Amino acid sequence: MDEGQEDTATPTIGQSGVELDDKEQALLTLFNQLPEAEKLRLILHTKSVLHEIELLKNDVYDIINSSKT
Repeated sequence: MDEGQEDTATPTIGQSGVELDDKEQALLTLFNQLPEAEKLRLILHTKSVLHEIELLKNDVYDIINSSKT
């Protein structure tokens, strides 16, 4: 294999050292092609969605605990 070619059968390892499967690698490639403003918008949107999920998780936890008493 030439030095310039990447082995596509080997999972890609991101900066955090986590192996990426084909789907994750494709999403990362698409994300990296976005303009910086769109990347930031997507990151902020994702952060807000994760915050909403955390709030819902806490609500469910509270409901479960209140129903036990």
